[in-house]
Amino acid sequence: PYTELKHLKPAEGATPPAPLSFQLEPLYPASALVFKEIYFTKSRSAVTNEIYNEDGYVELYNNSDRPIYIDGVSVSETWQVTSHPKGVFFPEYLGTDIVTPGFIFTFPGSGREHKLEPGQSVIMAENALNHKAINPGSPVDLSHADFEMLDNDWHDTDTPEVPNMITYFTFTATVTDFHNRGWKGWLIWKGDKPMPEFLAEHIADYNP
Repeated sequence: PYTELKHLKPAEGATPPAPLSFQLEPLYPASALVFKEIYFTKSRSAVTNEIYNEDGYVELYNNSDRPIYIDGVSVSETWQVTSHPKGVFFPEYLGTDIVTPGFIFTFPGSGREHKLEPGQSVIMAENALNHKAINPGSPVDLSHADFEMLDNDWHDTDTPEVPNMITYFTFTATVTDFHNRGWKGWLIWKGDKPMPEFLAEHIADYNP
């Protein structure tokens, strides 16, 4: 939002007011934590030329001049599809401030365990593996990712050396996958109370 300053002229014969010095604050609070990169398009198999869906990741960045803690911060992709005029699911929420997440992955920690310094990034991987070694068509090695998204499903691979995000919700019954054409929105957010309580107060039923 823009902040407009107007210089008012004093009435004729009146004494001009003394100069003022003040700091303008944004109308809405701005987050120090921003998306630096979302790799959702995926690569192709060098052998079959089919989509290789395993190498997605999200990179968050501390865009401020102070350290921040990411404990309890959640990353979500929206359930709604932006290419559809009614969003496919929950059209009643379109045009409102209500967001329907397709998944919720949250950084662990009690509040001051995972510090992000100014200019530092944190990477959460769908699968924390060296995808270049698995698929020569992939451009990324995620074996050194900071966190891993893990689903409670035998199809998903867990890299023990990389700490897991907390999975509070996902739209799938198998393995969470980013929309590879970018037709969904992304958000960084944090509940105003412990997540189990927060989610219990914000349950929405979908009736097709």
